[in-house]
Amino acid sequence: WLCLFLYLFIRFHGSQSITIATIHHLLANPLTHIGAFAEAKQNERKAYNIYRTKFGPDHARTVQSYKNMRYITEKQVSYEQTMQ
Repeated sequence: WLCLFLYLFIRFHGSQSITIATIHHLLANPLTHIGAFAEAKQNERKAYNIYRTKFGPDHARTVQSYKNMRYITEKQVSYEQTMQ
């Protein structure tokens, strides 16, 4: 359902809209918590790229998205180390 929801929003708002960036950002959080790190990073990276394009690198949303990508990577590394 989430994929369909995202597809419909992209069709309506366009793939580079702030709304789509926010949806990608919001999807990354639960994906991180269920351990789907690759999907979480992919969604957060899409959000970051849109925010950087629309707002610039120093905007609060862009900075927060960058921090979230770093957090996802740290959680992934921590998880992988635990599993070894």
